[in-house]
Amino acid sequence: MWLIAALVAAMLLVLVALATRAQVRLEEEQERVLVGERLKGLLGTLIREMPPALTIGEGIRNFLVEDGGIGSVWFRRLSARFTRDQPLIRGVLLLRGDTVVDAYPAAFLPLLGRDLSGEARRAAALAAARATRRSLTLGPMPAMTEVGESLNTIVPVFGMLPGAAASDGYWGAVVVVVDPQPLLQRLQGLADELGITLAGRVQAMQGASATVLFGPPELFEETHVEAVFPLPGAGEWVLGAQPRQGWHPWSGPTVLLATLGVGMSLGSALLVYVTLRSRARIRFMAFHDMLTKLPNRRLFQARLREALARAERVGTPGALLLVDLDGFKQINDTHGHPAGDQLLKTLSRRMREVVGGEPHVVARTGGDEFAVLLHGVQELGQATEVAERLIHALSQPVPFTLSTGQVGASIGIALFPADGTEMAELLMRTDQALYRVKSGGRNAYAWVGEMIPRRGG
Repeated sequence: MWLIAALVAAMLLVLVALATRAQVRLEEEQERVLVGERLKGLLGTLIREMPPALTIGEGIRNFLVEDGGIGSVWFRRLSARFTRDQPLIRGVLLLRGDTVVDAYPAAFLPLLGRDLSGEARRAAALAAARATRRSLTLGPMPAMTEVGESLNTIVPVFGMLPGAAASDGYWGAVVVVVDPQPLLQRLQGLADELGITLAGRVQAMQGASATVLFGPPELFEETHVEAVFPLPGAGEWVLGAQPRQGWHPWSGPTVLLATLGVGMSLGSALLVYVTLRSRARIRFMAFHDMLTKLPNRRLFQARLREALARAERVGTPGALLLVDLDGFKQINDTHGHPAGDQLLKTLSRRMREVVGGEPHVVARTGGDEFAVLLHGVQELGQATEVAERLIHALSQPVPFTLSTGQVGASIGIALFPADGTEMAELLMRTDQALYRVKSGGRNAYAWVGEMIPRRGG
């Protein structure tokens, strides 16, 4: 019963776990959508403010190519005009080949004549921009002035022949120095207000490793939502976000669902256990004597019927013993019914000890009447041996609270299939043998084939 109840509980708990998991996944997806929407808003801010700062170099390059060159005064005026409303731009450099030939504003003038080919990262970026003939934004790059680390947008300049630095028409480059920190700090502040953790990384060139610009680098190793901002020319920025308190803490409905589910599962399992136990008890009461817990007349007759049918079909032998207690009424009259009940329980236990367990059967068929079904009895002597042991065991004194009581036993014996296989006839003949014993002095046994009481031993 407990095993069935445990299986029911396990199955229900599995269903609860599946339902809870589905609810958690739904909440996770809803949370991912919410974080994604907030991240899109932050990306919109980045798109509005960053691209102008990264595309100014394209405009200056176009002037250079169109005019076939540009003077220092005109370059600085042009740079001032382009950067006037761009607070993120800190400076603009003009390179001939890899060497700085002009700069704006004055803070960058100390860089004039500086050869960037000796700086590994900038040299690689210049080579990549020249090879792809496309603009390239990378960083953060080492500081060149007091601006500190910055993003560098490198715009290669081609087609200004004669005087090109190489046969591919490469002339030089326009480098725009961008300080994104004010914007990134603002994005971080907005992210804090929205309750999300924000990080950003940039991949400037195909095949190059990504560089984390801001935020915790480990965020990109964990579950997160991403939004991509393509950089002018090549490369991209990736914004990653996750809830500040972590993903999918269980909500109230989920906790309630899990709690109710577990409670209902355990309750259902308990109900199944109680129901099965009640049914088992009802079935036990229907087929057993509640005082001695022995099979009753109904169950005994069913077992006897099966044994007789098997004996008739395949010849399996057995024996039937009907047992009456002698002097039981006097015990009830003298010591009271509680003493009589105690005596019946004690003698029932003794009978089970003498007869043994399955497949043999000991049953209480009446007030002081018992029946024994023995399987595998080949000869009468086997049955009479059991009868003698029963008489000896049942005739021993039984202690009560303040005294003792003693009874005897009369036993009728029949063998099957030798003495018959019809239950009604066999019971009648065995009862007749029992009557002969009771009328002939009791505390003895008789076989239906002789009807002669014998005391054994």
